[in-house]
Amino acid sequence: MKKSVLVLGVISLLTHLSPAQAQVALSALSSFGGGDGWLAPGEGGYAYLGTGNNERGLGYGNGHVYLVSHASIAGTTANVRILNPLTGADLGGLNNTGVSGGTFTVNNIGVGSDGAVYVGNLTTQSGHS
Repeated sequence: MKKSVLVLGVISLLTHLSPAQAQVALSALSSFGGGDGWLAPGEGGYAYLGTGNNERGLGYGNGHVYLVSHASIAGTTANVRILNPLTGADLGGLNNTGVSGGTFTVNNIGVGSDGAVYVGNLTTQSGHS
Protein backbone atom coordinates (compact mmCIF):
# COMPACT_ATOMS: atom_id res chain seq x y z
CA MET A 1 0.00 0.00 0.00
CA LYS A 2 1.40 3.40 -0.96
CA LYS A 3 1.26 6.30 1.46
CA SER A 4 0.69 9.75 0.05
CA VAL A 5 0.88 12.88 2.15
CA LEU A 6 -0.68 14.90 -0.65
CA VAL A 7 -3.75 12.69 -0.94
CA LEU A 8 -4.14 12.58 2.85
CA GLY A 9 -4.33 16.38 2.90
CA VAL A 10 -7.10 16.38 0.32
CA ILE A 11 -9.03 13.70 2.23
CA SER A 12 -8.70 15.76 5.41
CA LEU A 13 -10.11 18.79 3.57
CA LEU A 14 -13.09 16.82 2.29
CA THR A 15 -14.08 15.71 5.80
CA HIS A 16 -14.73 19.38 6.69
CA LEU A 17 -17.10 20.13 3.81
CA SER A 18 -20.87 20.25 4.24
CA PRO A 19 -22.91 17.41 2.67
CA ALA A 20 -23.88 19.61 -0.30
CA GLN A 21 -20.23 20.43 -0.94
CA ALA A 22 -19.00 16.88 -0.33
CA GLN A 23 -20.14 15.73 -3.76
CA VAL A 24 -16.77 16.71 -5.16
CA ALA A 25 -15.12 13.96 -7.18
CA LEU A 26 -11.35 13.60 -7.13
CA SER A 27 -9.18 11.65 -9.47
CA ALA A 28 -5.42 11.27 -9.45
CA LEU A 29 -3.38 13.09 -12.07
CA SER A 30 -1.47 10.55 -14.14
CA SER A 31 1.24 13.21 -14.56
CA PHE A 32 1.85 13.40 -10.79
CA GLY A 33 4.57 11.43 -9.02
CA GLY A 34 5.45 8.12 -10.63
CA GLY A 35 2.65 8.30 -13.19
CA ASP A 36 -0.03 6.88 -10.93
CA GLY A 37 -1.02 10.08 -9.13
CA TRP A 38 0.99 9.29 -5.97
CA LEU A 39 4.12 10.80 -4.49
CA ALA A 40 5.10 7.97 -2.17
CA PRO A 41 7.90 7.62 0.41
CA GLY A 42 11.19 6.83 -1.28
CA GLU A 43 9.84 7.76 -4.71
CA GLY A 44 12.01 10.10 -6.72
CA GLY A 45 14.75 10.14 -4.08
CA TYR A 46 13.25 13.10 -2.20
CA ALA A 47 14.83 13.26 1.27
CA TYR A 48 11.84 15.14 2.69
CA LEU A 49 9.31 12.42 1.85
CA GLY A 50 9.74 9.36 4.04
CA THR A 51 8.08 7.15 6.61
CA GLY A 52 9.38 8.91 9.75
CA ASN A 53 6.27 11.05 10.38
CA ASN A 54 8.16 14.19 9.31
CA GLU A 55 5.65 15.54 6.80
CA ARG A 56 3.36 18.00 8.55
CA GLY A 57 1.32 20.42 6.45
CA LEU A 58 0.21 21.17 2.92
CA GLY A 59 -0.74 24.41 1.28
CA TYR A 60 -1.67 25.46 -2.21
CA GLY A 61 -1.32 28.87 -3.82
CA ASN A 62 0.71 30.85 -6.31
CA GLY A 63 0.41 27.85 -8.65
CA HIS A 64 2.41 25.60 -6.29
CA VAL A 65 1.90 22.94 -3.63
CA TYR A 66 3.84 23.68 -0.44
CA LEU A 67 4.86 20.76 1.78
CA VAL A 68 6.15 21.17 5.35
CA SER A 69 8.74 18.54 6.31
CA HIS A 70 10.94 17.98 9.35
CA ALA A 71 13.32 15.64 7.53
CA SER A 72 16.87 16.92 7.78
CA ILE A 73 17.83 18.66 4.54
CA ALA A 74 21.08 20.65 4.32
CA GLY A 75 21.30 20.75 8.12
CA THR A 76 17.82 22.12 8.79
CA THR A 77 14.67 20.36 9.98
CA ALA A 78 12.30 23.26 9.25
CA ASN A 79 11.71 22.75 5.55
CA VAL A 80 8.99 24.05 3.26
CA ARG A 81 9.35 22.40 -0.13
CA ILE A 82 7.77 23.90 -3.25
CA LEU A 83 6.24 21.29 -5.54
CA ASN A 84 4.85 21.44 -9.06
CA PRO A 85 1.12 20.69 -8.61
CA LEU A 86 0.87 18.74 -11.88
CA THR A 87 3.97 16.54 -11.58
CA GLY A 88 5.09 16.63 -7.94
CA ALA A 89 8.56 17.78 -9.05
CA ASP A 90 10.57 19.53 -6.34
CA LEU A 91 11.06 23.17 -7.35
CA GLY A 92 13.16 24.10 -4.31
CA GLY A 93 12.47 25.31 -0.81
CA LEU A 94 11.26 28.47 0.84
CA ASN A 95 13.85 30.59 2.61
CA ASN A 96 13.10 30.17 6.31
CA THR A 97 15.82 32.49 7.64
CA GLY A 98 14.64 33.99 10.92
CA VAL A 99 11.85 31.47 11.46
CA SER A 100 12.25 29.94 14.92
CA GLY A 101 10.51 28.72 18.05
CA GLY A 102 8.22 25.95 19.11
CA THR A 103 8.51 22.21 19.37
CA PHE A 104 8.34 22.12 15.57
CA THR A 105 9.52 25.36 13.99
CA VAL A 106 7.22 24.92 11.02
CA ASN A 107 4.24 22.62 11.41
CA ASN A 108 1.53 23.86 9.07
CA ILE A 109 1.20 26.20 6.13
CA GLY A 110 -1.37 28.28 4.30
CA VAL A 111 -1.35 30.62 1.33
CA GLY A 112 -3.43 33.80 1.37
CA SER A 113 -5.44 35.13 -1.55
CA ASP A 114 -2.77 37.84 -1.89
CA GLY A 115 -0.08 35.16 -2.40
CA ALA A 116 1.50 35.53 1.03
CA VAL A 117 2.71 32.24 2.51
CA TYR A 118 2.00 31.72 6.23
CA VAL A 119 3.63 29.06 8.40
CA GLY A 120 2.77 28.19 11.96
CA ASN A 121 4.85 26.39 14.53
CA LEU A 122 3.78 23.77 17.05
CA THR A 123 4.38 24.23 20.73
CA THR A 124 3.47 22.09 23.71
CA GLN A 125 3.77 25.05 26.08
CA SER A 126 0.72 25.69 28.25
CA GLY A 127 -0.26 28.41 30.62
CA HIS A 128 -2.69 30.66 28.78
CA SER A 129 -6.36 30.19 29.53
